[in-house]
Amino acid sequence: MVIDFQFLRFSGSGGLLAGSSGAPPPPPPPPSRLPEPVDAPPLFPECDITLEEVEEILNSFDTREVPLIDPELDGALWFGVNDKDLRKKFTAIITSNFPQLYYCWTVVPDNIKRSWWHSFIHTDKVYKEFNQLGMQRLKQMMNNAKRRHQLHGLPPEWATDDLYQQLLSHWNSDHFKNKSSKAKQSRLSQKFEGDGPHRHTSGAKSFKKRQKEMEKEMGRTPSIVELVARTHKKSDGTYVDPRAERVVSTVTQRLTQLSQNVGDSAGSSSGLSASDQDRCYVESVSPNKGRIYGLGGLQRDLFDDFGAAIPPGMQSDLEQQRRIETLEQQLAATRQQVTNLEQIVELMRGDRPLHNTPPSSGAETTARNLGTSEDEETRSAN
Repeated sequence: MVIDFQFLRFSGSGGLLAGSSGAPPPPPPPPSRLPEPVDAPPLFPECDITLEEVEEILNSFDTREVPLIDPELDGALWFGVNDKDLRKKFTAIITSNFPQLYYCWTVVPDNIKRSWWHSFIHTDKVYKEFNQLGMQRLKQMMNNAKRRHQLHGLPPEWATDDLYQQLLSHWNSDHFKNKSSKAKQSRLSQKFEGDGPHRHTSGAKSFKKRQKEMEKEMGRTPSIVELVARTHKKSDGTYVDPRAERVVSTVTQRLTQLSQNVGDSAGSSSGLSASDQDRCYVESVSPNKGRIYGLGGLQRDLFDDFGAAIPPGMQSDLEQQRRIETLEQQLAATRQQVTNLEQIVELMRGDRPLHNTPPSSGAETTARNLGTSEDEETRSAN
């Protein structure tokens, strides 16, 4: 089978597939329920190719010209690093193939996603990134549209009058208001009292891109704790919130201890490898709903490198320390109770106390009561 690769490339202007047969068909009537749009017919039936044909396209990646986002990076690493061009192309794909309102990624019909995917194919390593990027871009499109409406009372440039009316209905629906309220509460939530909501200083740059910038600056790949410190500090060197400072301090102390242990056992001060340092960070910070503080988009890459997900019961050093202190207090109280019981037994037997410390008032009272009860039983028996 001969695949026309030129057909699948981006056009230079509007993001439509090169070789496409013109404008998409007219949009179907609005769906009856906005949260669950009706599955629209395929926009490009001729592009609804089989998995075998897709595999053939992917396998021919090395034999055809595909633009690279950053020639200095290998494979698909340019996702999340220098993906400005990708974001523009993906937004162009969505806006040119938008027959009805899809306000988030989960309500986009599979056949629409496939048409976008076929327009986006570059290599067999990008499908996960395709889903992630599509989710982010569609969300950003909706945010920009709402901001434009709130500030200027205008529809988004890509929306027809019908789509704009659907957007207004969606924004006024209870479904959207409830979801928006929950999202706002989540953004403003704080795990520990006084920490405030999570902030960072990376701005619009992804953590992957900041990591690459630091790599060029330092001549090596920065550790996670170095990246978190860089992306959570202000220009004056202070941290954006107490939690960031606490996390960096805790992990740095643990890394110092581990480095000393490694140096003592190995007879050298070579320290920990980059992978060991990153693993130390991941194991030192407790996950919140499956996400590790300060990692951003790097979390998935780290899980792939380590070959396993983070154990669900993992706790941070701070939480472990609190638990240890609580257990120590309970242990001290238990020891005091045992000491009191031993002294009670010694007093009842008339033996000399084994401890120099006098029994507590509770122990004396208990022993006195027990002795009185025994005397009464003896008299009644006589």
